[in-house]
Amino acid sequence: MTGLEHVTGSAVPPGEVLAVSQVSAPRKVAQALLISAIREGWIVLLVNFNAAIFFGVILLASGVGAFETIVFLGVQIGATSLTIFLWFYLLARTDAQIVEREPLMRALVQLGDGIIMAGWGGAMPLLYQAVDFERIATLVILLMAAGIASAALSAKLLRVLIIGRAILFAPSLVFLLWQQPPLWGIHSGILIFGFCISVGVGYAVHIQHLRVANLNMHLRSISDALAQSLESEKASAERSLADAALREHFLQSVTHDLRQTVDALRLFLDELSRRVTDTAQQGIVASAGRCVRSANTIIESVAQLAWIKDRVPEPTLADTAVMPLLRQIGDEIGPLAREKGLTLRVAETSAWCRADANFLERVLRNLVHNAFQYTERGGVLIGVRNRTGDTVEIRVCDSGDGIPAGEMDSIFEAYHQVPEHRGNNIGNIGLGLTIVRDLVSSMGGEISVCSRQGQGSVFKVRLPAAEAPSSRPGSTACRILLVDDDPAFVAGLARILVAGGYAVESVSGPGRISALASGPAPAHDIAVLDYNLGAALTARDLLAAKNGIDPQRTVVVSSGRDIARTGLTGFAKVPVLGKTVPSEALLAAIADIAAGRAVTPGRSGG
Repeated sequence: MTGLEHVTGSAVPPGEVLAVSQVSAPRKVAQALLISAIREGWIVLLVNFNAAIFFGVILLASGVGAFETIVFLGVQIGATSLTIFLWFYLLARTDAQIVEREPLMRALVQLGDGIIMAGWGGAMPLLYQAVDFERIATLVILLMAAGIASAALSAKLLRVLIIGRAILFAPSLVFLLWQQPPLWGIHSGILIFGFCISVGVGYAVHIQHLRVANLNMHLRSISDALAQSLESEKASAERSLADAALREHFLQSVTHDLRQTVDALRLFLDELSRRVTDTAQQGIVASAGRCVRSANTIIESVAQLAWIKDRVPEPTLADTAVMPLLRQIGDEIGPLAREKGLTLRVAETSAWCRADANFLERVLRNLVHNAFQYTERGGVLIGVRNRTGDTVEIRVCDSGDGIPAGEMDSIFEAYHQVPEHRGNNIGNIGLGLTIVRDLVSSMGGEISVCSRQGQGSVFKVRLPAAEAPSSRPGSTACRILLVDDDPAFVAGLARILVAGGYAVESVSGPGRISALASGPAPAHDIAVLDYNLGAALTARDLLAAKNGIDPQRTVVVSSGRDIARTGLTGFAKVPVLGKTVPSEALLAAIADIAAGRAVTPGRSGG
């Protein structure tokens, strides 16, 4: 049984309770009624005072003498005044004090009600005249009215209700039995009936008070249970968030370190492939390159899984040339195509579109990788088709197995895998097309697919078209400040930059990198910064520092571009390149900056 079921599991429904013993928490309900009776006791005193004056007027109108009426009023005022002092004491008590001294508080409430009822009951016999039948009848009727009215006001505590009404009616009943005036038996019966009616009315009101108090107790218990459950869920959520943050940090650290090593190895293999002329050795280098690409694919899959757990980051839209991205994908995936004995054709295009180049590059990579994964003969073609005035449609066509008609509406769902393709899905978690759909949608585009089983598939990415800029001037050599906490990567990248005709100033030691956050940077024209610089430093820290590094003349490279772009708050226009990007793309970005041309943030990546 849950905590909520426990608090609502009373044997008697709240609307059918007739006694305190039937409620789910008898003691708490009884205490709540006691506190309510004390807090609202002043109402009884006020009504009693007004009723005494009203009865005095009725007595005078009924022919009762002025002296007797004044005596009656004096008794009532005295009883009320005495009870007022008692109630001042009770009202000064806190709820906790009332509960702590519950027996005393009940006795004092009983005493207060008893004094009021004694004032009424004791004053009545003073007004009787044994020979005056009409006066006795009038007073008996007034006494019944007083009993019913006082019972309704004193109904919260059952014992107070019964004892108080007994005190009210007893003196008049004793007088009638003692004096035995005319028709005393009838008057006595009326008094007994009046006592029963008063207690009955009071008990009916008592039941309503009891049910309301019981319902309030239920609601309070449910509220407490819900609050406790909410706190428990909140604590559980906080633990889950902490665990998720720890896992994310661990995943980022592991993928970063793995990427650093793989990227450095790739740079050295690229350099080695340029120097090796022996055919056998070239084959070994090519095999090593394939292993590096496989390792990088695995790392990217893990990073992609970590990335998809949150919402897609906001894209940075800019006018983007399609052909450089197609050519980059062709250069990157070409070796995979040749390894499988397939062709990869990239159709030339001059189209420009409005997109986030980083997002679009990821979309195209995922689609082309998928195409080769499910293609065993023929090849893949990527290019632009159906170009209109306001839309650019990029197509990825393959001659693979195709997609069954029944699966066409499901392939973009997270973790969905086409049953016929599961044999080829080793290492595939079924998120690639989900990410593709979300990225295209975030850029204001659409993606669709048409396929015929056994003949291949065509994925179509439609994005807003953009105007091609005017012709661009050539690049200018300059001094490059290269900052990275991985000496091996710095060494490999520095060789490429020097080979490209640039002068390079490298900063890779932890002490020198930390100094850049607080002191001037070496003289340079363009800065190339790794995003994650170790020791809790990032490229953003260097860009925010007044050290001479100009964000408008800076390129950031990162193993996790999504993390880097999210972290570069305030520097959204700084281009972010993946460390796996071909060296030509980095050289092109540096040349654009050197020539004073704007570089699209995240225009390339790996």
